[in-house]
Amino acid sequence: DSLNRAFTNHGSSSLEFTPKELSEWRAFRSLIGEGTSLDEVSSVWRQHAKFQDVQLGAMIKQFLVDYERTRPESTQGLAHLKPVMLWLETFFGSDKSVSALTLNDARNLFSNLPIGINATYSKIAYHKKVRQFFKYLENKEIIPKNRFALIEIPALTKADKEPKPVLTIEE
Repeated sequence: DSLNRAFTNHGSSSLEFTPKELSEWRAFRSLIGEGTSLDEVSSVWRQHAKFQDVQLGAMIKQFLVDYERTRPESTQGLAHLKPVMLWLETFFGSDKSVSALTLNDARNLFSNLPIGINATYSKIAYHKKVRQFFKYLENKEIIPKNRFALIEIPALTKADKEPKPVLTIEE
């Protein structure tokens, strides 16, 4: 009602959205039901618009900057994090939208670990670092849900848990 009054009194310049957006809102409202309040539609619309077109490469750069800023003493952690982020960016491409990544993308990523990552401990580390990045995006409300957290982390085998033999000086 207030939008109708504003339109009647001041014309379309008083509205906060374009005529195209208004027609999209009407179509959206017809899908969710005419009885739904405009406030609810507006809230859903804002949520929908929030998770679009944020590129992976830009978010990785921001994540690394924030990581370094919040943990300045963790130079070793940053050194271990950078190769994982480079692998992630190379795998999907830096211009990929982070909100467009699906559960199947997550499965494909973890089934194609870099060559040389064979030890279970290394696989676990890669999983944790990728999850950490997507948890960061979820906390920043850049993605709605961390789909990468749904992928099961590899379990340590019995051989991984056994103590490693210690060599003597003669050996």
